[in-house]
This record gives sequence, structure tokens and C-alpha cells, in this order.
Amino acid sequence: MNRSRILTILILVLSLLLLAASPAYATTSVSLTAAVNGASIQAQVSGTAEDCSDGGFGCSGQTVTLVVDPNLSECISDVGETIGGSTAIPVTGGPFNFTYTLPEQGGTYVLCAYVDYDADGLDLYATEVSAPVTVTVPAQPCVSGTGQSLAFSAPVVIAYGRRAVIYVHDPSDDVVSNITLTGSTPPSPSPSYSHQFTSDEISSLEGGDAVAFSATLSRRKTAAVVSLAYTESIGAQVNGADETEVCTTSQTTEVRGIAGALPSVKVKNLSNALTSGNPSVSVAFSAAGGCARTRKVRESITVTGSGANLRASTTDECSQRWTRRGHIPGVSTTTKRNSSGSVFSFKPGKANAKYRLVVRVNGRIVKRGHLTAVYNHQPANRVWEGTDEFVNYCINDSRPTYSLDLRLYCWNPAITTKGVTFASS
Repeated sequence: MNRSRILTILILVLSLLLLAASPAYATTSVSLTAAVNGASIQAQVSGTAEDCSDGGFGCSGQTVTLVVDPNLSECISDVGETIGGSTAIPVTGGPFNFTYTLPEQGGTYVLCAYVDYDADGLDLYATEVSAPVTVTVPAQPCVSGTGQSLAFSAPVVIAYGRRAVIYVHDPSDDVVSNITLTGSTPPSPSPSYSHQFTSDEISSLEGGDAVAFSATLSRRKTAAVVSLAYTESIGAQVNGADETEVCTTSQTTEVRGIAGALPSVKVKNLSNALTSGNPSVSVAFSAAGGCARTRKVRESITVTGSGANLRASTTDECSQRWTRRGHIPGVSTTTKRNSSGSVFSFKPGKANAKYRLVVRVNGRIVKRGHLTAVYNHQPANRVWEGTDEFVNYCINDSRPTYSLDLRLYCWNPAITTKGVTFASS
């Protein structure tokens, strides 16, 4: 071989070595696509490379890694949970498919893909990184046999126009979130009412307090389907091991509307410790099943005679809102609500008279009779020494005694008797 040929070969080898040492990292790009498929995320990583001489995307010995992190906003580091492992990229290039089985709590995930030229972890100066991809994953339904964290109660039936109170409370120590209460009226399946629990309401549940809602049915809406859906974190057996299961669950109940029963009316004479021994009269409106199953009707009480002209009425016997016009001389009136209805009471005052009482429900007379008010006041008087009353009352009862003009006496206190009584007619 002559000298010129040897020199030519040496120059060619040197050129190849210099070419091999020239970096070309900027020629590589990485792209990522991801979607939810049932209980898993399906991700695919692709890339392009114009030159593999320095180890670009698609060249042997390199790795591609998929990173997922709920808090990752930019694909600039491998902070977070690495899923899918690290896969060697063959010379033929991608795409590279990753499958990640989802935890049951669901949530929003940010995914990134990167290529490491050195296959020894993320190196920002020698790595191509994809743009982030956000995937929202719904929580999985709770497995059979797990308990429900929230207690949910509503009346089975409610009279039209009445308010059905729905209570939600948390008797467990489980963590709940994403609580939604919805209501619909058949046959329409679409919710006519929806409420997402606020953070304050969730805090109230966690503190042991109940959160109450109300619903009213009209005759056109004969029933309401009320549903409570939420995410709960509970202890569960998963593959034979104790784990915390985070899943979604729901509860549903139906509130049915009824016409309701007409209230019954009872007029009672009362004389007990609650009346201080002074007789009084109560007019009680009630119905079997309580207020929730009682029809809303107009009720009225009329008292006339001996200067009285009282007219009291209400459109709801389960309310304390009575309208009063006029008065009864020497007799006072009060109202109160109880679990089955309301009570209208007559209290005695300074009156000796007889009045006429009429009670109506929906305009129909259901009770009538007379109220008799009595009042008697006996002022205090002295009981003097030298009388049988002094011995029997002052001495035998150990009353304080006093002296006036050298004569002993004690006081007989004032006595007041009063009352109101009813007699039907």
C-alpha cells in the first residue's frame, strides 16, 4: 500500500471519529397521549429522531419513563409516582404503550413522559420531556359488603303542602367528600334539585351535627326520589389485606305524597300544677301520624257574649301563627305547637262571666259550648285573741302573732280564686 493511500485512510477514520463525537440532542422530541379505559389509564409515548449517532429517541440503550402526579404542573422533574416502569427503547423507535391500574379513589392526574439518554435517572440536560397531559378519573363504586359512612333519613310519606325534613349525619369516623344531594319527581329521571355540600356542611357532619334539607310536594308531584351520593374512605379487605378503600357510594329513598288526615279537635278543662291550681281550657288540634301526615286546613275559634268578640284563625294547625281579632275581657289566650299539632289555651283573669265558644275546621263547626270565667278575691284580715279562730288558726298553726292595744292577733292572708271552665252544648 503506498503512502498516499495510507494517508487517505487515516484521514477518513479521523473524520468518522470526529463525526461520532458531535452532539445532536436537539433533534429528538417526545409526545404523549393518555385516556381512561375502565379501571386503567392507557398512555402512549411517541417521538422522532433525525440522527441516532449520539443516542436520540428510538436508539438502543435509552429508556422512556411515564410519570404521574396529582400535583405536577410542569414536566420538568420526575417528582411523583413513576408508573409503568422504565422501558428500553429499541432501535426501531416507538410508540411505547403503558397501562396503569387505577386506585379506586379516582381523581385528577397529570402525566408526563421523558427519555433518559444515560438510562440512569432524569437528567434535565440530556432528556427530552413531553408536554403534560391531564386525565380525570372517576372514583370506582364501593365493593360489595362495605359499610355506608353517612346516615340518611327522610319521611316515607308527607301530606301535600307539608315540609318533609331530610337529615344527613355522619355516625362513623370515615372520611367523606364530594357529597351531593339530589331530588327528582317521577316519571322524570332528571334531578329537579341538586346541592353540593359546602366545606362548612362537611365540617358540621364531621363534628357530629346533622345537616337538614326540606322538600314540599304538591298534588301535581305525588312523589320525590331523594338521592345522596358521596366518596368515602373506609377500611376494607382488599386481596386478603387490610387496606383503606376510597370509593363512591349512594343511597336513595322515596318520599310519597298523601292527601293527609283532617285534624281532630279536643276541648279540655285543665287544673294542675302547670296552671297553678287555677282551672283553664285548652283547644287541641291534632291528627294521627303527627303534623307530617295532617292536611293543611283553616281552623278558627270564635268567643262571643258578655263583651267578648274574639276571632282567632290559622291555616296550619302545626304552626303557632294564629291571627287574632278582638279580645275576651279578663281572659288571656296563648298558643303553642307540639309534635301532633297546636294548642289554643284560655287563661283566667279578673272576670266573672259566661261566653259562647265555637270551633270550626274548614268552615264546619266541630265543637261548641260555653266558657265560664270566675274570679274571687278575699283580702287579708286580722284574727283577734279571744276567738276560736285565733286558737285554731293562729296558735295551732303557729302563725306569727302581733299585739295591738294589748290584744294579740295574727294575719289571715288574702285569698284569690279564679278559673276558666268549658261545658259543651
